[in-house]
Amino acid sequence: MDVHLEYYPYQSGNNFSQFLDQKLPRDDNLNDLHLKLTSPKLSNEDINTFFNRIRHLKVESLNLSFNQLGDENMPYIVTGVTTNECIRRLILNHNNIQDRGAEALAALMTDRRDLDIDLCDNKIGSDGGCNILRAVLQTYKRKLDLSQNKIGDDGAREMSNVLAGREVDLRELILRHNDIRSEGDAALAQKVPSRVQIHYRTKTVSFYEAYPVLSILLVLIFFPSIFFLHLFKSEVYLEGCDHPRTAP
Repeated sequence: MDVHLEYYPYQSGNNFSQFLDQKLPRDDNLNDLHLKLTSPKLSNEDINTFFNRIRHLKVESLNLSFNQLGDENMPYIVTGVTTNECIRRLILNHNNIQDRGAEALAALMTDRRDLDIDLCDNKIGSDGGCNILRAVLQTYKRKLDLSQNKIGDDGAREMSNVLAGREVDLRELILRHNDIRSEGDAALAQKVPSRVQIHYRTKTVSFYEAYPVLSILLVLIFFPSIFFLHLFKSEVYLEGCDHPRTAP
């Protein structure tokens, strides 16, 4: 069952606690509950209240994306997830999590080996990326996606060092849109085990791949323009006449 809660204090006449009383499911027997909470002004007190209210529910996945959550919120998130053992997936994409918050989440992943955490589009740098990678390796996960963060060349080099010479269960490392350039490129190519697929380059399309599409667009734009231009020029307005006369 999917439940999406949207709480905006400036639109709601209720406080957060009253909002949860009204919107959260009351049936304790619901299984496989996928819960999403959207509220860009969550305080740490709100986070505590939320996790206390969902403790009786069997929440399998919790989506807290697009909530402007930062490092200062992560200890409360960690505590909440720790006390809600049903949660198997925590989605924190599109927030403001940096290295300190990533460190707290890495510790949570190590403690809760059955937990998957999504962290795309945050502000995680070199230290945070390495901590998350170490946690993924310790929990034998096969995929890590840290796309759209702040890993950079330094982070790519340090993460390569973490992986170098190790037998790992990881099979896919995704680092797209992390400003990884030649130095990070070289480190990833040289040190990461061959069994690990790395995705970090933004795909570009060559001219020859784009040519068929460009040709179709040119035809669709150019020929109608010529047609209407011809119609426009076919009408000759004579000075002093009230109506246009079609040219011979």
